[in-house]
Amino acid sequence: QDPERNEKVANLKRLFYKEETEATQRTTAAQDSYSGMLRDIPIARFKMPVLLPSQQAVFNIFQPALVHLFESLLASPDKPWLYLHVHMPGGVENLGNPQYALPGLGMGPEPYKDSAGPEALLQGTLMQVVSAERLPDARIALVSQGLSRAVVVRGTQALPFSRGDVQ
Repeated sequence: QDPERNEKVANLKRLFYKEETEATQRTTAAQDSYSGMLRDIPIARFKMPVLLPSQQAVFNIFQPALVHLFESLLASPDKPWLYLHVHMPGGVENLGNPQYALPGLGMGPEPYKDSAGPEALLQGTLMQVVSAERLPDARIALVSQGLSRAVVVRGTQALPFSRGDVQ
C-alpha cells in the first residue's frame, strides 16, 4: 500500500537479479547447442506431479524459494525463459535434504557423495514461461507451457533453489 516502499523494493530487486554477461551466454550456447544440453537452468521442484509436454499450467508462486527462482529467471533478458519442472515429494521443504540431492553436488549418501540421493527424481518436463504477472503481495501468477521431456545430468546449485545441467 506504500508506493515509496514499493519503489525501493523494486530498485533492490533490479540490483539483486542481475543478468549474466552476453559473452558468457553466447559461449555457453555455442558449446551446447549441438548436444541438446542446457547448462545451469533453474529446476522447479514442486510437490505436484510432473507436467506433460504440450500441457499448459497456471501456477500461483508464493513459496519464497520458488518466488526467488522465478524472479531470477524473469530478470534474464533471454527468452524463452526455460526451466525444468520436476516432482519432489515435500516440495521446497526437501531442497537441502540429502535423500533428494541432485547428482554432482557432493550431497549424496556415503560413500557416493556425488551421486543423486536415493529419493531424487531426475526426470521432468522442460517448461517455457508464457506469461508472468507480479502480484502486489509478492506472489507471481505464472503460465507455463511444457516443451519436452528432460533429465537432470548434473546439479549445479542446491539452495536457495535448484539449478542444473539438463538434457
